[in-house]
Amino acid sequence: MLTFHYAPGACSLASHIALEEIEVAFEPIRLDLMAGDQHRPEYRAVNPTGKVPALVTDRGTLTESPAILAYLADLSPGHGLLPAESLERAHCASTMSWLASSVHVAFARYWRQALFTPDESAWHGLKEKALADIREAFSRMDARLDRLDWYHGTYSVVDPYILVMRRWGSRIGLDMSVYPNLVAHGLRVAARPAAARAIAREGIRIDG
Repeated sequence: MLTFHYAPGACSLASHIALEEIEVAFEPIRLDLMAGDQHRPEYRAVNPTGKVPALVTDRGTLTESPAILAYLADLSPGHGLLPAESLERAHCASTMSWLASSVHVAFARYWRQALFTPDESAWHGLKEKALADIREAFSRMDARLDRLDWYHGTYSVVDPYILVMRRWGSRIGLDMSVYPNLVAHGLRVAARPAAARAIAREGIRIDG
């Protein structure tokens, strides 16, 4: 049995959806980040970084969204959540790395400038640059989705990961009408039964 640690609306939503997609038995454990559950000793024993997601398997614990998403895709290859062809698979890995290392970090700079510098006089500049980076990333995603239903042509673990970022865009008040293809993509992901189950369990909305 897999044990999945998540927080509602966090980046763990992508892995939550992937778990539902592959229809594997798992125990969901909800963390309240506002209450500080991620800092409790029992969770630090699972993931010393105090972040979500964390997936406990019978062979150890996995952390970091790209790694968990790739593992889940490989756990049930029949669901086709990652391409079998090596170059196409590498393109998916590249996108997930970009989402984790650039887009997610831009949101972190927007929300929590103190993580990046103790100099409060720099916080406004950090936030403005983060917002510009988020808009640039959203424009890039929207352009790619102009004639594609799914980010890499067929549905993959990349698509729920993009949904997370699209939802965060709504949360910070971006005018999402500027990104109609990204909005439509999010609706397609959310309409999938697996995504609907994960979203319902987390008690969230995709529009923020």
